[in-house]
Amino acid sequence: MLTYPERGAPDAEFKKLLKQGWQYLAEGTGRMVLKRPEHDDWVIKVNLHPCPHHIPIDMISGLGPGHPCYGANHLEIEEWKREESDGRDSSTSFLAEILTWSESRKYLVMEYVRDLNGAPSTHFHHRYTDLKPDNFGITSDGREKLRDYTEIKDDETLTSPYV
Repeated sequence: MLTYPERGAPDAEFKKLLKQGWQYLAEGTGRMVLKRPEHDDWVIKVNLHPCPHHIPIDMISGLGPGHPCYGANHLEIEEWKREESDGRDSSTSFLAEILTWSESRKYLVMEYVRDLNGAPSTHFHHRYTDLKPDNFGITSDGREKLRDYTEIKDDETLTSPYV
């Protein structure tokens, strides 16, 4: 059975995990997604670049001095933590679950949802602004989920600077 590092574990623990047969699945603007062929439950998202210099410092609060910010992963982690604090989990959220992440947030382990052919049928919350079909997937039990939720509006309707 595959075990995952605890939330906030050092990046080195995730690097060890990547040596256990993970293979390239997809790549976006700033992240690569890896999956184990025989393990359909989880993927690892690896942020390829630290935050650009124009990201406001309050967007990266909580990481502490000396830590690079990995923006897209950071935003998804914070949004997933919001889901949990609102009492939702993988069975009740329309967001793909995040199981764990590294200390720098360069690495995160997310619920695997296979590609959704076509547009989603489920109405997704107005906070999420990048609702293209590629950002959605479907679970093995048929639930549609948002698997890329980095572009959101905060409570004051400010759009994320991440693309």
